[in-house]
Amino acid sequence: MAEARARRLRSDQPWRSTWSTARSNNSSLEPPTRLSYVLVSGLPLRDYRADVVLTPEGTGTRIEWSSSFRPKIPGTGRLYRAGLRRFIADTARRLADAASAAAGESTGPGPDPTRSTPAH
Repeated sequence: MAEARARRLRSDQPWRSTWSTARSNNSSLEPPTRLSYVLVSGLPLRDYRADVVLTPEGTGTRIEWSSSFRPKIPGTGRLYRAGLRRFIADTARRLADAASAAAGESTGPGPDPTRSTPAH
């Protein structure tokens, strides 16, 4: 089962949102606790890199997702930081929901979006 999840994480499927389609490459995968990836296309950003770390915490799992980038267009960093913060919070919430559904549990309100903070 863990191997199947790892294969899905290595997929080259694009990340789609209402405003963009981005492609990334996994730069590091350490199932079941860590995934690092870099953006290769889709957003006007340079040097985008993100790390997702899963840590057991109580009866659940803490999701820490951090990212960094440089905007290609000067002055747009704040805009992309806000958009990525929402994207990361939503994706982390969906990850938690899927994990809980697989375990037959309820996640409640989901992760605090202010804890998923992309930096630039």
